[in-house]
Amino acid sequence: MVLRPRIGITGSSGMLGKHVVEFFLKKKYHVIASSRSNPKINKKNFTEKFKLYFKNIECLIHIGAYVPKKNDKIDIKYIYNVNTKATVQLAKWSKKNKIHFIFISGSAIYKKDKKNIESSKILNFSKNVYLNSKIKSEKKITKLSKKSNFKYTVLRPSSIYGAGIDKNKIISKYLKLTKLNKRLIIFDYDKTLVNFVHANDIANAIYLCFI
Repeated sequence: MVLRPRIGITGSSGMLGKHVVEFFLKKKYHVIASSRSNPKINKKNFTEKFKLYFKNIECLIHIGAYVPKKNDKIDIKYIYNVNTKATVQLAKWSKKNKIHFIFISGSAIYKKDKKNIESSKILNFSKNVYLNSKIKSEKKITKLSKKSNFKYTVLRPSSIYGAGIDKNKIISKYLKLTKLNKRLIIFDYDKTLVNFVHANDIANAIYLCFI
């Protein structure tokens, strides 16, 4: 069977990245991926490239990012270089080579002083360093499209879960308690609204943006 177009994926060793890689492999795409660690996916149409070498691809899906953990020391410069500077360089490369660039951004965006207004058209600033790195990335990507044609898509998924989810996430903790047959307690449940989305659904959304 002839494989479908080649696509590039960054962050293939992360929870979302693994799901996206597997999704496109099932669709018979040739996947060239980069990651900071081996995602352990053994497929004939999967090629591991740690030095970003995406030859003859038709789409670059940028998932890779540094997400600070609870006890990590916040290094603003490092986060900027990894999350924003790298994103802009990949976007410029995609534009130069006329490749569709799909960027996985953050779910919380800011308009004036209001938080989490997902219909906002104006990205401002966030005190959260990670989210702010995503906001800066979006601003710079948008500027690239103003000077000339540049096909890009920005997705802002929120509350993602799936196989490989971090053990410190709320779903992981609840699953652990369930296995131990312990009671689950959700504080302020009547005031808290969280819509969880499975990583496979995000992968499908990315796929629909590309085809």
